[in-house]
Amino acid sequence: REREREERGILGEYVRKEERMSRFWGGDESSEEESEESLDEEEMHLNTRFARTYDSEEEEEEKRVVVSHEEKQKELLTDVVGDLRDYADEGDWVKLLETYEKLNKQLEKWRKASKTEERTAPVVYYKGLELLETKIAEQEKAGKGKGKGKMDGKQFKAFSTLRQRFKKLLKIQQADLDRYKKGELVEEVDDDDDDDDDDD
Repeated sequence: REREREERGILGEYVRKEERMSRFWGGDESSEEESEESLDEEEMHLNTRFARTYDSEEEEEEKRVVVSHEEKQKELLTDVVGDLRDYADEGDWVKLLETYEKLNKQLEKWRKASKTEERTAPVVYYKGLELLETKIAEQEKAGKGKGKGKMDGKQFKAFSTLRQRFKKLLKIQQADLDRYKKGELVEEVDDDDDDDDDDD
C-alpha cells in the first residue's frame, strides 16, 4: 500500500507538471495571437491614416487651379475697386486719390498681360469709374459746386486733384462708361463656353 501511495504521488505530480506545462505553452500561444492581432490593428490604423493623408493631398492638388497672368491681374484690379468702395464709404479723399492712381496703373498691367488694345478695359474697371463719378457728384452737391463742404485742407486738396484727373479721364472713357451704365458693356465669353452652350 505504501508503494501504491508513492506511485499515486508520483503520478499526481506528473499530472500537475503536465497541467502547468500546458498552461505555460497555452499562455504563450495566446500571447502570440494577441501580439499578432495588435500588430494587425496597428498596421490597419497606419494604412487608414496614410489613405486619409493621400486623399487629402489629392484634394488639395485638385483645388490648386492654374491662374493665368491675365486673370491674376484682373483679380488685383477687382481688389483695387473694392478698396475704392471702402474709401468712398469712409469719405477719405486722400486714400481715394491714391487708390484711383493705383486703379489706372493696375489697368495698364492688365492690358499688358492680356495683350489687348490701349483703350480696352474689363467691366470691373468701369464699375470703379461709376463709383468715383457718383462720389464726386455727391461731394460737389454737398459743397455747393466747389465740393469742400466740411473737409479739411488736406482732404479738399485731394478731392480737387482727383476731380480734375477724373474729368480728364472721362474724355477718353465716357462713351464706354455710359455703355456700362446701360448694361451694354459685358465681358467677352470664351470659345470653350460657346462650345458648351452649342452642345446643350
